[in-house]
Parts: sequence; C-alpha cells; structure tokens
Amino acid sequence: MTLFSRAGCLLRNLTRRGKVEQDLAEEVSSYVDLSTQRKMKEGLNEMEARRAALVDLGGIEQVKEQVREVRLGHFLETRLQDLRFAFRTLRKAPLFSFTVALVLALGIGSTALMFTIVNSVLLQGPPYPQADRLQMLWQSLPQEDHVSFSPREFDGWKKQTEVFETLSAYMGNGFVLSGAGEPAFFFGQQVTPSLFQTLRTNAALGRVFLESEGEVGKDKVVILSHAVWRDKFGLRPDVPGKPIVLNGEPYTIVGVMPERFDFPQTDARLWVPAALDGPLFQQHPDAHFFRVIGRLKPDVSQQRLQAEVDLLGKRVDPPDETQARHYFPVSLKEYTTGQLRNPLLILLCAVGFLLLIACANVANLMLARANSRQSEMAVRAAMGASRRRLIAQLLTEAAVLAFVGGILGLAIAVWGLDLLKLFGAENIPELAHAHIDRTAIAFIFLASAASGLLFGLGPAFTASRTSFQTAMKGTTRSTTGADRTRHVLVFTEVALASVLLIGCALMMRSFLALTQVDPGFRPDNVVTGDAGLMKERYPDAASIMRFYRTSLEKVRALPGVQVVGTCTHLPFGGND
Repeated sequence: MTLFSRAGCLLRNLTRRGKVEQDLAEEVSSYVDLSTQRKMKEGLNEMEARRAALVDLGGIEQVKEQVREVRLGHFLETRLQDLRFAFRTLRKAPLFSFTVALVLALGIGSTALMFTIVNSVLLQGPPYPQADRLQMLWQSLPQEDHVSFSPREFDGWKKQTEVFETLSAYMGNGFVLSGAGEPAFFFGQQVTPSLFQTLRTNAALGRVFLESEGEVGKDKVVILSHAVWRDKFGLRPDVPGKPIVLNGEPYTIVGVMPERFDFPQTDARLWVPAALDGPLFQQHPDAHFFRVIGRLKPDVSQQRLQAEVDLLGKRVDPPDETQARHYFPVSLKEYTTGQLRNPLLILLCAVGFLLLIACANVANLMLARANSRQSEMAVRAAMGASRRRLIAQLLTEAAVLAFVGGILGLAIAVWGLDLLKLFGAENIPELAHAHIDRTAIAFIFLASAASGLLFGLGPAFTASRTSFQTAMKGTTRSTTGADRTRHVLVFTEVALASVLLIGCALMMRSFLALTQVDPGFRPDNVVTGDAGLMKERYPDAASIMRFYRTSLEKVRALPGVQVVGTCTHLPFGGND
C-alpha cells in the first residue's frame, strides 16, 4: 500500500467512522450468511447451520474487534474513546477527582518550583552569553580569603595577560541623583568601560561605554538601570543624551540596561566609568578597590589559566612584598552559586520525597476505588474487553488526573516563585534570575507523566485481574495481592515521611542554634542610614568631619534617641 493510500485509509477511518463500522458489520454478516448456506448444503437445518457458522467464526463482536485492531488509526481512535470515558468517569466522582488532583498538584508544584530554581541558578548559571568563560580573580592572605585588587595590580594584570579576551574591574559607590525630580540616593558601580564587553551585554536603550570614556574628562557619562529609568524618567525613550547630576557633578545618560540586568548585585542602580588615571586611583594605587572579572579566550583551559595566574602573581607583586599573597581564579558561576549548591540540592531531594509520598497516597486512593469498581471491570471483561484494554482504560484515567495535577502544579510553581522573589531576592540575589522556561515546563510534563505511571500502574494491574464469578457474588477481592500492595504503599509513605520529618527537625534545630549565637552586638531598636557627600560641598577632610559631627549632634537631640555613632560599613554588610 502506497503512502497516499495509507493516508487516505487513515483519514477515512477517523472521519467516517459510522460508514466504516457499517461496512464492517455488513461484511461480517455476509460472511456468516455464506457460511450458513454452506452448512445447510451439508445437511444441517437453518438454525443448526447458523449456530455452526458462528462457532466457526468465533463470535461476531470478537471478529469485529480483531479487524479494528489492525485498522489504521485504531490506536488513536481507542485512546480518544478511553479519554472521553475517563472524563465521564471522573466527573461522576468529583470529590475523589478533586482530592487526587490537589494532592498531585502539591507534590508536582513543589518539585517543579525547586527544579526551576535549581535549573535557573545552578544548571544555567549567570544570565550572560557563554557565562562558563567568565572568571573572577582574587587574592588570598593568611588573614583573609578573598581580597580585591588594587589599581596598580589590575593595570599590571590587564597589560600582561595572555588568556583573557577582556579583563574588567568594578567597585561599588553611592550616588545622589538630582536633576530629575526629587534627589535620591542610589547604590551604583564604577566600572572599567570594558565590563559590558566582558559580559557581552548590550544596552536596551542607547549604548554601553566606549573605551575612551575611561579617561579623565571623558568619564562624565552614566548608564541607568531599568528601575531608575522607570521610577525617575517614566520609561521615556528620549533619555539617552539627557543631563543629570550625580554627587553634584554633571553627567550625561548614554544608555539604559535591560530589566533583568543587575550586575554585580540586585541593588546596583547605575554604572559610571572608572577613570584609572583620575586622582582617586592615582593617589591610592595600592588600595584594594577593585573586584576583577575577565572573559577567557575560547581555547584556554583551566590548567592554562591557573598556570598564568601563578606566573603573573609573582610578576605583579612588588619586589619588597613581604606577605604570603596568593592569586586564584573562581568562575562567575561558582562565585554566585557556590554557597547555594548544597542547600538547593537538599531541598530538591526533599520535595522529590514529597512527590513520592503524594504518588503513594494517590495510588492507595486508586486501589480503594478499583476495589469498588470490580463489578464494572468484570462486566466489561465478560463483554469481550481484554485485560490489556482494561489496563489502558485505567491508565488513561490516571493520565487525566496527572495532567490536571500537573496544570495545577504549574500554577503553584508560578505563584510560589513570585512569592520567593518577593521575600527572598534581597537575601538571595540569584533568585531574581529564576524563571520558568521551556526546560522547567518539560520537567513538569515529565514529572506529571512519571507520577501518572507511578500511581496508575499498580491499581490498573490489580483492577484488571477481575473474576466475573467473584464480582457477581458481591464479594470483594481486596485480600492477598491488593492488600499486600496497599500495605507496601502505606509503609513507603511512612518511611519517606519519617525521613522528611527527621531532616526537618535537624534543620530546625540548627536554625534555632544559629539564632542563639551572640553576634557581638545588640541590633534591637537600632536604626541605620546612609549618606553620600558631594565633593563640591565637602572638598576636604575637615568639612567631611564637620558634617558628621553636626549630624551626630542633631540626631542625638531627637526624642527617644539614646546614642548615635558612625561607621564605614555595617556588621554583616558584605564588606570585610
């Protein structure tokens, strides 16, 4: 049969089912009539001849079913029948269907939520092109593990490196933005112009920095975050080229970054060039201002990178260096997610256990329902339904429940991810980049399918082993095999729940122990505030000290204030 003939047969079987069934009935009836006439010629009367013909045939309905099984499109047609019957059956038991769907939704939703976070944070890594080529450079001293670079060290590394395509540096700073409504304080970054080239990230509006803008006199340009563009400029598209004032100095906006760009952390609101030939860096060449990030060349291995780091560290260090200084690279992915890896994997395993508990629970419910449907299964088997056909029907019902549970689980995952971002992104910035993508949706589909098989196979095989005689007597067959299966499921649920409860209790114990650790200070009733001083109004140390002394006196005079003080960085503020 040619391809076009097969396609025509398939189309006819699917779209003209009534005519096909009528033709089949007429063909079988004609065969029975011919066989009856042949038997009558052999000497049998009409009734005996017809009975003998039917015996030889093996049953009209059985023959029809055999023909249907080899017909093109039969599998699809049968599955559609099973699907329609499954919806009707489940609609007749709304409480059972709702309970199963809700239990599955909780299990699939929690697992999908954790997989989404693991996929976005651990598997995909930072949201930059070829992020696996991005490396952070650090120093270590006997008294400190992660030490930043000084301007002199960064300049030496940038000139001598042979493994990095681009090498960039950045440092945090506070900025008072004026000239666009009410003045506002923002945390920003001073970066070498090559940073955006290193990250391979372009501006959503305008452009990124030019290399020449890293020189004194050309560095009065700024790139805004999407949040500042939205809050201070109302998403106006004509913002590039507009003047603003930062810390009392005029700057020109040259670009706006995409909404999801927040390098190096979520509170970064603007970026300005770091002019390495400027007074700040020239007067303090050995102050460790900079964090350094570079993009490796395509053919550079980790071993070659480590070899250059070991070699350049000795070249860049001054001859009179007395400290045991060691340089080392860390991938950007490891730097941003290293501390999160183990906790996220543990939580993923925990919600995996939760999904298994949900499947065991649903399997128990399905077994109980299968026991109540033994008479139905017995009648269907007596009317010619094979055991394979019964199993397929019951698995279809399980698949429908798993599908509904998966849809509800996806909704729970979306809602839970938004909730985690709202309350957890400040403490775990990597959560801001987590999102449900095609990989996460594919995982939800696979988890739903696997769940349907897990809780559907056992009840389907149990319910399909139906004795018509036993079912018609009104007795139940929930003994032996069925009871044994339910006992195993209950034992599995208890075992998995015990593991989760023990792990939860240990984590709570650790958390309570951490809350009892004395940090060395009393944070109760302490209020903090930041201040950014403009260089024009406070050009020297004397004016700066005068500002802080005056501010302390005014704050001290406020009602309810007991004591005030100043510091450069708050405890646990991210600076060592």
